[in-house]
Amino acid sequence: MDRTEQVIRSLKGRLSIHTAQRLMRYAKLPSARSWTELETIIRQSIKSNPDIINIFVNAIAIQAKYDFKSTSYYAINKEVLPVLIETIINIETIESTLALAFPLTVPTEELDKDDGCLKVINSFRDMFGIGLVLSRKRTFTISEEYNRDQFSDSMLDEFPEHEKIIAIKSYHRQTFDIIYLNIETCTLELRADITRSDSLFQTVKQIDTSNKDLKSFANALLYRNIKKQVLTNPHNLFPVIKQIYEDSNGAIKKLGFSTATNSIKHETMKAGIDLREELFHKNGAQAINHQMSLFEISIMWHRKDIDGFDSRPELHIPGTYKNAASLAPRCDFAILKGISDPSDSDFILHKLISFEK
Repeated sequence: MDRTEQVIRSLKGRLSIHTAQRLMRYAKLPSARSWTELETIIRQSIKSNPDIINIFVNAIAIQAKYDFKSTSYYAINKEVLPVLIETIINIETIESTLALAFPLTVPTEELDKDDGCLKVINSFRDMFGIGLVLSRKRTFTISEEYNRDQFSDSMLDEFPEHEKIIAIKSYHRQTFDIIYLNIETCTLELRADITRSDSLFQTVKQIDTSNKDLKSFANALLYRNIKKQVLTNPHNLFPVIKQIYEDSNGAIKKLGFSTATNSIKHETMKAGIDLREELFHKNGAQAINHQMSLFEISIMWHRKDIDGFDSRPELHIPGTYKNAASLAPRCDFAILKGISDPSDSDFILHKLISFEK
């Protein structure tokens, strides 16, 4: 497979079509509404100007390191910081087809050979810190339900008394998990990858598995090199949900809350419109004197209006009413989306720090 086809496969596998369309506009290329049309435009553009391939590769690299991640934040003792910096800088990457291809994904036949264990395939630094890229083959399973009216003739013969059949389907995806140290804030970020597959996103259980696997690997890696426990509990993000709701700079896209009248609500807005300005929500909130117990929130910040940088990073703190009603509610991770530059991640981190003050 030539490099152009590798890039196209990685774009389709890693980026949403909306992100790809923004990328085309950034590259001053025609855009399109379908992947089929975008593929044709990309092939023709690279053929006429081979250097343009670097724009796509760089975008894929940013996505692999920063975007669409389940991110946990760990406070690092300042006394440990110097040795932690040295450790991360000096950790060796493993020579493999995954490492050679990065930031592009490897073909299916190469991925099938992987042992499924996390391994360090790349190291990087940006203006805010240093990081390690981990990769592996992940096997995901999904359930597909077939009702009797969907049965083929052979299925009707084989299962004459069955009303429903549930089929379990497995698929492989290459994931990119990140161990990242923000040096200024003494914060270690564990960014577990969230993959896409035919518009099917990972389940909560699959994301939890990703988080646990990444923390376990990072703990072992750092302890092996530093001979000291570095990671304890991540920041509990549940208490900052209220502060996020009150942040006038952002646009709330999603909100989960309960009311004093025992009503549980889930509200969602599209197209970057602020939920708090939506008439139904405003009237409802005023009717109960804003007495809401928040347990889930998504916010998009329009940075152009805040610090002049043209991006729209998103933060989603997932939660449930059951968690909120417990004695010690916690949310140990947030889902970051719309990250188009390392400064977007740093922007969100500083937002979270400001909310906790």
